[in-house]
Order: sequence, then C-alpha cells, then structure tokens
Amino acid sequence: MNRAGQCSLSNGLSVKFSALTHDSTHRWMVAFSMIYILAAIVLYHFGFGDSSLVFANIFNLTVRIIYSFSFATVFFKRFPQPHLLQLKDVLPSWSLCLACSISALVIQASANHFYVSDISRKLGKAALLNSSVLLHLAVGTALGVSCLLTWWITSGSQLVTNYSHRKKD
Repeated sequence: MNRAGQCSLSNGLSVKFSALTHDSTHRWMVAFSMIYILAAIVLYHFGFGDSSLVFANIFNLTVRIIYSFSFATVFFKRFPQPHLLQLKDVLPSWSLCLACSISALVIQASANHFYVSDISRKLGKAALLNSSVLLHLAVGTALGVSCLLTWWITSGSQLVTNYSHRKKD
C-alpha cells in the first residue's frame, strides 16, 4: 500500500475509531503520537535526516491502522452487523493495487534512467531546475494522476453515490 492509501485508510479508521471509543482508548492514540516523535528522533540520530519524519510517519500510520483495525474487529464481533463493514470494503481494489505497483516500478526505473540521485547529489536544490529531474517529476505526476483516476473509477465515485443516497434519506 502506498503512503497516500495508508494515510487515507488510517484517517478513515481514526474517524470511526474516535466516534466509538472511550477516553482510555484515546490515551493509546496519544501514545502512538509519542512513538512518532521518538521514532523521528531516533531515525534522525541514525542519519536519516529529513527523511526520518517521513519514515516515522509511515511507521506511526501503520501502527494506528493495526490498532484501529483490531479495535474495529473486536467491536464488530461484539455487535455483529456483517452488512455494515466487510474486509473487502476496506481494502483497495486489485486494479488500484496493480496500478500503484506498476507506477512504483516505473518511477524507480525513471529515477535510474534520468540519474536523478546523481543529479540531486551533485546539484543539491538546483537539481529541481534540471531537465532530467523535471522529466522524472512529470513521469511521477502522470502516474500519480493515473493512480488517482484508477481509484476514482474503481471506488471513489461510489463514495459520492453512497453519500448522496444517505443525504436524501
């Protein structure tokens, strides 16, 4: 799952989670925030630089997803309503997973083809004006848009339909 999907899943679960939990459970979420800070500091100490914030956030979101998902599983086992939430409703479609996987591979190949790492190491911030880096950025942007369109076609448009039906009721 890519970072955007992870964020989306984490935020969706957190909203449901917050609506259903007690104050004692919110303490766990505060603890996860503290873990994020600690992870960022430790990773920075080990030389990850600014990337430590990204990796710490990925770790934090993963832990929150696992915790929220386990809470939701226990909740729905206690109050069985199988038509409300099913695992297939939470997971991304196979076509979105395929689109994101192919995009990741193409972006990696693009970075290697355009020597983006070498250029950014050599030029620093000025690399943002380099034509090879800009072409790589264009490839990544196009693939990001294609992943977003894949999500919209397979899942996103259903959210609008579901929301408008609920609003009428």
